[in-house]
Amino acid sequence: MYNEIKLEKTLYNISGKSFTQALSELDPDDIYKGTELEGLDAYERQLKRFDIKINGSNCDTVDRFFATADSAILFPEFVRRQVLLGFNEAFSLGQFAASIVVNDDSCFSSLSVTVNTGGNTVAEGTNLPTITVKTKASDSASKIGRVMEITYEVLRKKRIDTFAVILKQLGATIARSANDKLTTDVIDSVTTEVETTKQTFNYSTLVELWQSMEGFEMDTILCSKERFGKILQFDEMKNLVATGISAENSTIVTPFGVTVKAVAGMTSKKIIGLSSKYAYEIVYGSDMVVDIGKLISTQYDQIGSSIMLGISRFNDNAVGIISITDDEE
Repeated sequence: MYNEIKLEKTLYNISGKSFTQALSELDPDDIYKGTELEGLDAYERQLKRFDIKINGSNCDTVDRFFATADSAILFPEFVRRQVLLGFNEAFSLGQFAASIVVNDDSCFSSLSVTVNTGGNTVAEGTNLPTITVKTKASDSASKIGRVMEITYEVLRKKRIDTFAVILKQLGATIARSANDKLTTDVIDSVTTEVETTKQTFNYSTLVELWQSMEGFEMDTILCSKERFGKILQFDEMKNLVATGISAENSTIVTPFGVTVKAVAGMTSKKIIGLSSKYAYEIVYGSDMVVDIGKLISTQYDQIGSSIMLGISRFNDNAVGIISITDDEE
């Protein structure tokens, strides 16, 4: 049972397994079906075991994790989960990926798809038009992370849910850097490009991008928050808002049915159009990583967290961009 498990730091060091996965092998979820603990994962059952309340009106302070040597083992996983939660909420490119791959390695090789030209029908005895699938050259995931300067003495009497907000902010900051890095990677050498200037950037520019995506139906536009604000000021979008369709969570749908999403960290010089079911894949070269040893011992003055991420286009024509070429406001 969950209250008999010996918690050790080595549970964080099992190759290919997260702390919770390693813990679940010792304490499987299935044995709790039909009990009051059903629905909790192995980590959450340990929080219950040590009566650590991480939210609500009776939320504990951070030093509750360090009441015993066993409960202190749970602290790094709490940090990692909160950072990852903030990351996932702000990592817009992950939300619109055609696929997500967990590679557990910094190197990866993706597939590319090329649709060769051909007619709609095939004459008897002639070859069928082809779709060519090739393996791309090996690529590398990038390490993206941040360090928060903070000590246990500062944290120990703070409510856990208050600390969680700070950790989620750390994760969101990492996500903004990931958005910036990976949007640059995914539009590298894109051939479907619409050039404009800030003076001529208007609703017609979005329509032109939509029309330019040959062979794919564009369903998503990604842009910076600054550019998203400009789009909301187009007369056509003002009319849309006036009909009762509002922008929620930095997202709005154009009259021609394309979702426009403001991406924190993305440059204002580029706007990306996607056929999101076919455009690109995100490759995770690692899970979110935190410094385990120092967090358990409370001997830290910084909390560092990082993740390995890569991106690869499946279909070049499923990605188009608008380049804003005029630097002057």
